[in-house]
Amino acid sequence: MKKYYSRFLFFICLLLFSIVFIIINKEQSYGDYEVELVDSISDRSEKIKICLLNENDKLEIVNVNVKKNDNYDEIIFLIKLFDEYRNSLPINYKTTLFESINIKSLKRNNDTLFIEIEKIGSKTNVESFLTSLMWSYKYLGIKHLEVKIGKKIFKIDADVKINPVIFSTTSTHSVIYYEFTDYGMIPHTLFHNKGDLEVLLDMLSAKKNIISENNFKYSIDNKNNLKVYVEEKLSQQKLEEIKYNLSFLDYNSISIFVNGKLEESVS
Repeated sequence: MKKYYSRFLFFICLLLFSIVFIIINKEQSYGDYEVELVDSISDRSEKIKICLLNENDKLEIVNVNVKKNDNYDEIIFLIKLFDEYRNSLPINYKTTLFESINIKSLKRNNDTLFIEIEKIGSKTNVESFLTSLMWSYKYLGIKHLEVKIGKKIFKIDADVKINPVIFSTTSTHSVIYYEFTDYGMIPHTLFHNKGDLEVLLDMLSAKKNIISENNFKYSIDNKNNLKVYVEEKLSQQKLEEIKYNLSFLDYNSISIFVNGKLEESVS
């Protein structure tokens, strides 16, 4: 009996010694690699932008949270969001692809992406699908998209028109206006025959009521610096929307004053 008791006591001591050894050596070095014991492995996640149809059938740039693993490839993952991963999209949004597709090849060469798709069914509007695909990939640095569907080849550039708004039937220019939403923003291609600044301010005031039509003015000095003066209270989201839209215009600097106070400055 004493013999078995001694063995049991020895086993307990050995177990306690092993636990203490592990605690003391929580970080160890093996060769050239440092190993750290961790309690859990956390998921890596990031936001990816994708162009989807909203509940009003407008194309909208939506921020989607995705979980990353070691095999994550944003170029491949993005097109899968249009098809097999569509269930992970926000409620009230849908892709412009209305049936499954077979992607035969996908290759990136600098800022050009080449995609070959076996075929697309009749339920999908190909023009709408390619537009949303280009507007999705442009946020990953893609400026040109070449898509082969069956035997047809489509070439789309990053400035492809989206959600058109006609200010003039004899328009000679176009500019993009970004309407902010809860999940992202809706880009509109404005066709006009005025200056880009004038038509953007018209959109911000008369069309979208971001600022009241009679409560703003602007000036441009001889060094091409733009100053916009707003004489009313603005929410932070409205201020960000004005700033974002004006930031694409070709000025040396852009300053936004709200009730006489400088609120934003973009160089």
